[in-house]
Amino acid sequence: MNHPISDVMQTSLENIKQMVDVDKIVGNAIKLEDGTMVVPVCRVGFGFGSGGSEFGEMKKSDDTLPFGGGSAAGVSLAPMAFLVIHKDKVELLHINDRTHIYEKIMQVVEKASEKLMEGN
Repeated sequence: MNHPISDVMQTSLENIKQMVDVDKIVGNAIKLEDGTMVVPVCRVGFGFGSGGSEFGEMKKSDDTLPFGGGSAAGVSLAPMAFLVIHKDKVELLHINDRTHIYEKIMQVVEKASEKLMEGN
């Protein structure tokens, strides 16, 4: 027999799963007249908590303890960037002006690989 808190948690997690699906993180592609594709990208954050209590002094007629419980969840979606796919290149355009850390890492890796190839 499942404990009532399991049912509360399962219901909450199923609702979170519906709220945070891939289409909300990486949006549907928008095709421009020149063939360029623009894909919105969002940052997602979520939190979840649940709890419950059994009341030991009060037994129900079937000799089980009464249960009280609840859960809460919050989801945050924030636009972060646009992936722009041209015919000959791909760009990641951030909404804020600062260069994203992943872009910096990719630039360093690209430069390092070019230097390694020149050495051979």
